[in-house]
Amino acid sequence: MNEPRVNEPRVSEPIAAQLRDQAASAILLVLLIGYSVFMAGAYDLRLLALAGCYGIAVVGYQRLFGDLGLLSLAQGAFFAIGAYAAALLNNNGIGELMLAAALAVAVAGALALLCSVILLRLGSHYLALASLAIAMLVLLGAVNLERWTGGSNGLSLSQPSTVFGVAIGGNASLAVVAWSAACIAALLYWRSGSGLKTLRRHLLRELPRAAAATGINAVAWQRGGFVFAATLAALGGALYAPVAGVVSPQVAELTLMVNLLAASVIGGRGRVSGALIGALLLVLLPELLRFAGNWYLFLWGLALLLMLILAPDGIAGALDYLLRRWIKPRWTMRHDAANSAPALADLRLEDLRKAFGGVVAVDGVALELRGGQAVVVIGPNGAGKTTLLNLVGGIQRADFGHILWAGRDITSLPVDARAILAIARTFQTSQLPIGQAALDAVACGSIESSDLAPARDQAMALLEELSIVDQAFVACEQLAPPRRRLVEIARA
Repeated sequence: MNEPRVNEPRVSEPIAAQLRDQAASAILLVLLIGYSVFMAGAYDLRLLALAGCYGIAVVGYQRLFGDLGLLSLAQGAFFAIGAYAAALLNNNGIGELMLAAALAVAVAGALALLCSVILLRLGSHYLALASLAIAMLVLLGAVNLERWTGGSNGLSLSQPSTVFGVAIGGNASLAVVAWSAACIAALLYWRSGSGLKTLRRHLLRELPRAAAATGINAVAWQRGGFVFAATLAALGGALYAPVAGVVSPQVAELTLMVNLLAASVIGGRGRVSGALIGALLLVLLPELLRFAGNWYLFLWGLALLLMLILAPDGIAGALDYLLRRWIKPRWTMRHDAANSAPALADLRLEDLRKAFGGVVAVDGVALELRGGQAVVVIGPNGAGKTTLLNLVGGIQRADFGHILWAGRDITSLPVDARAILAIARTFQTSQLPIGQAALDAVACGSIESSDLAPARDQAMALLEELSIVDQAFVACEQLAPPRRRLVEIARA
């Protein structure tokens, strides 16, 4: 099979998938709003309005769970915070839904930022358990703080809600408002994660060590995703209050969180269209199965299981497979020569020591490298070469000694902070993301630009310098091993 030439550029798969997702989401949102305005009956409108509220929360969850791979079980708790905030304001004479939504988003965002300081120090299942504890605390508050929440009876809204002074008591207006807000949520999702951010987020999810080595601060990205998911959940909850008419502790139960997670997976992780499809199934499928009487829950679970088996990438993922045949985006490149040479600086190691239990891997290493030098470290297996590189790169911390870069002590700096200072490395095992073109894999390493076009220009100059420009638009997994190594060097 012939490899693409440099004058035949194609967009990397993560960006192409996002473009297809935008097209599918736009069509779906237009159809839903049009159906709500012109065709739906009263009961259908109520279901659509509920689906819109859940859809907003799932869109936010796609950033955290779908894009960053973090399993948080607190999304339903932030949804409940938004619902109770709207109900409390309504019962205190403030029926303006936009004000309630703004307050709910602010409260949820502040709480999420505070929680993220603790939660993001944990990993995998520990994060899930800790976030579940937050969800349980919110549920206990909803049940026991009767003065504000109404306890088990909940809060009934005492007056019609308004949007900019216009009453929206009808099911049609509530559905239009909910899906219009879903449009805004989708735009925020794409706006906060397009271009180079999409590529870096993909690298962070798939290859976290390589992401840190290119200067990506994982904690900052994860904190942003956590706050983003929480604020959209609160927005969905604030709109849920007038749709349901009553807010009870049921909205804070784990069942809702499980449903939001199921909607994300079944709809399609990391896709706005998947969030919308999942939310629609979450609301509409149980209603369609009511004919089965007491068996409807069994049939609902069976239907979800079949969808997971038949479409492991979600329904939106299956649709995306079909869209690939028609949407094949290309980029137009402004290839300006870019100065890709990093700033030269001196590196000094002072009495570095690193031990693993009783095994001393690095013992008293002192070394001084001048800017512009090329130095080779040789030794047999187990001599400590990789450990020395890990200490310089920040992947491991020295037990004793100091590392100075341009006269600055960087011994305690993390990997991503050292990469910003132009201390980068490659890995013995290839750390290139599947689905990205070689050019975009290199562009992820740019520390000078947050925009995709200039980062690609810089990456193209580096590929030319290494004489592999003919591989610029070849997917990383299709490269021969020697060229994969050169791409990694260019990224570093």
